[in-house]
Amino acid sequence: MWKSLKRTLLLLTASACLTSGYAIRMILTSEMTAATDYCTSEACLNAKKEEAEKTKAAENAANTAAEHQNAVGRLNQEINTKEAQINVALNKIASLRQEISDKIAALTEQKTALAEVLNDLNHDKNTDLILLIASSKNITDITEKQARESSIKNQIAAYAEKIEQTKQELEQEKQSQEIIEAGLKDEQAQIANLRNEQASLQTKYENDAAAYEADAEEARRIQADEIAKAIAAASRAAGGHAVVSGGFDSYPYAGQCPGVNWRYTGYVETAYGGALCECTGYAGWKAHEYWGYSIPWAADAKGWGYYATVYGLRFDSNPAPHTIGVQYAGIWGHVVWIEHVNGDGTVDVSEYNNTYSSGGAPASYGYQTGVPASAYYYIHFD
Repeated sequence: MWKSLKRTLLLLTASACLTSGYAIRMILTSEMTAATDYCTSEACLNAKKEEAEKTKAAENAANTAAEHQNAVGRLNQEINTKEAQINVALNKIASLRQEISDKIAALTEQKTALAEVLNDLNHDKNTDLILLIASSKNITDITEKQARESSIKNQIAAYAEKIEQTKQELEQEKQSQEIIEAGLKDEQAQIANLRNEQASLQTKYENDAAAYEADAEEARRIQADEIAKAIAAASRAAGGHAVVSGGFDSYPYAGQCPGVNWRYTGYVETAYGGALCECTGYAGWKAHEYWGYSIPWAADAKGWGYYATVYGLRFDSNPAPHTIGVQYAGIWGHVVWIEHVNGDGTVDVSEYNNTYSSGGAPASYGYQTGVPASAYYYIHFD
């Protein structure tokens, strides 16, 4: 009988409280394990199924986006390699051009020098042959001059041929390097196009993942609201007395609730160990306000008892004022601030995100009196 009553009491006023994305599902005893999941309505069950599907789709899309991101990284490395090879080819082409210029200049200089000598000989040749003979010591001088002229002509012709041959060889080498350069640039362009395609796909899958996650988040909101409604009904049936606007709401974010809650903004913002305008954020604030204790963990309400023991706090079933009451019902559990312990074995609590005590408003302040003390486990700060 006691176990059955305790199990029923564990379900009182528990609300779906999310924190900063951690999904702690810590159950400490078999009694806690017996707590019912209040996701029983058709809307909640459909949302639960939708959440699972969209979460899986988001995970798959995120994994695919990561694969494309890795591909983009590899392709960037290939592009950098090709760019380095292109620079080598360009440097070689520039070097060949300079080599062509230098060699042609040197050969041209030698050719010019020989041409000047030849001009001198031709000038001598144009003088009167009788005078040339008269000025020569013998016929041998004339023969030597003619032979030297012929030799110079041959050397000029050879240099001219060498200039042309050198130019052709170097130009062929330059053309080969230019072909290599063009091939490398084409390959680089192909890799760049592939990289851009991969980057485009990465963006697509990242956007898909975000969209799926947004759908999953919406499904979680529906579940939270449906569970809060079911738990509120259980609270009424089990004897807790809601006092709408009872007590004093000192929560710093009270004036912004429920608007800054994740249900309305689409993203989770936390303070005092929990999400804004949620049971965790409010209970964490009360511990900070009364005891000066800053909650060092971030977990769903269901995990608060476990983490309290991890951080050296006492966690038991003994009710005391100015403690945090922990319940294990629902997907995420629920935490409240214990305002008073009454002589009849009941407690008065203040809380956030229990539609029963808040007059039907989610993510808002509520107050209950006469709740059986055995409905909670307690985190002590003294």
